Amino acid sequence: VTFNGDALAEIGTRVQEGTTGRYSHTYALVNPDVGTYNVVISRSSSNQVNYAIISYTGVNQTTFVNASTTQQFAAPIGTATTNLTTTVDNSWTVLFSRGGRIISASTGSTMRSLSSIAAVHDSNGPITPAGATSMAYTQSPDDTASCSQMFSISPAAAAVDNTQNNGCHGELHGTFYCQQ
Repeated sequence: VTFNGDALAEIGTRVQEGTTGRYSHTYALVNPDVGTYNVVISRSSSNQVNYAIISYTGVNQTTFVNASTTQQFAAPIGTATTNLTTTVDNSWTVLFSRGGRIISASTGSTMRSLSSIAAVHDSNGPITPAGATSMAYTQSPDDTASCSQMFSISPAAAAVDNTQNNGCHGELHGTFYCQQ
């Protein structure tokens, strides 16, 4: 995965959606070039790829992720909740969810991007003090497995500002996330 020719690093642990053989991967790029550029996803198989892109400003450029976790959910799931303990005050949490059905935000999450079977959610504000938090999403109908990856993003000197969130186009600032 590249952005303007710069390789993104895979972060966290890939997680499988049930026993489907479909995996969720998350990539990040610290301090990307400012401007409108292409994201290029190269792969060796012809399997389906769903992706989402999100950008934040005010992110610590050295230790941008201070906690992460993955979770698998067996069908039926209804509402899926992922728990995480942040370690830095004023961190934002970001949750990538993937399932075989329509996903919507639930307790503790605001949906930022949605494809047919994958979504990006965040906490919609800084979490302080650092500590246990959770984010949830609902899958409807709930007859397929699902998986999630959740990250806590460390702020730079000030709290993370989500006003630059731009879905899948536009300028990118701070840390860049892409889910495949």
